[in-house]
Amino acid sequence: MKTYHIEAKSLLGKIDFDASGLPKKLGIVTTIQYLHEMKKIVDYLWKKEIKAVVCGQVLGCDAGAGVRHKGDVDAFLYIGTGEFHPIGVALQTGKPVFVLHPESMNIRKLSSDDVEKIKKKKKGML
Repeated sequence: MKTYHIEAKSLLGKIDFDASGLPKKLGIVTTIQYLHEMKKIVDYLWKKEIKAVVCGQVLGCDAGAGVRHKGDVDAFLYIGTGEFHPIGVALQTGKPVFVLHPESMNIRKLSSDDVEKIKKKKKGML
């Protein structure tokens, strides 16, 4: 049986969000759907005087893109929906993670409670 991999890109609309609560040094991570849009986010943040760095793609449980840059940034901005990927970044880097919803352009900070729940579940599995 042949397997076909079809790349599906999602486009961000107008990039306009309240960046006032974000740290001044941010690493940007996302899934493959928005990887091609990261430069737009970085450019927007630089205009807001936030030093943003493209860290790259988060793939499944692999948050290596964030881990490689954790010494260079104060926090991470995840572009996407859901909690799985940003929690993985938080667990693997120990840094705060903000989530930018790609459609609404709303930003929220991932709560420490969400991260702690996962830590407790992992601890219980040992």
